Amino acid sequence: GQKARVNLARALYRNADVYLLDDPLSAVDVKVSKHLFYRSIKDYLCDKICILVTHQIQFLQDATKIIVLDKGEMIQMGTYNELISSSSSFAHLLEDINQQEQQQSAANIQQQQSIISSTYSEKEDEDEVMSNIDTKQQGAIKW
Repeated sequence: GQKARVNLARALYRNADVYLLDDPLSAVDVKVSKHLFYRSIKDYLCDKICILVTHQIQFLQDATKIIVLDKGEMIQMGTYNELISSSSSFAHLLEDINQQEQQQSAANIQQQQSIISSTYSEKEDEDEVMSNIDTKQQGAIKW
């Protein structure tokens, strides 16, 4: 992640007219990639030509033009809205990704709920054991 940020900073420092960025956001987490995209690429390079190669589809809506490649060949080109409105492989790809994210989100929610319920049941068992221990230790101690 740090190497990717340093390389992006070096590229921006050159103050060129054209930038070719080969997936600079892949080695950083979601929060950092969002910050880098909006502050570095979108804001700082707003008056430059920037070709961004990426697999991170969350930034596609901010692109001026999108080129969709399949096995090294260009299969589509257009704006985000043009590609979405056409019944294209791009639109189908986004639908598939959206469904996968929803399924993953549902699985994560179920996993969290099972962890929470098992934590509560362990807590209840612990309280029950502690109350049993308390009742067994009642009485006076002989000296």
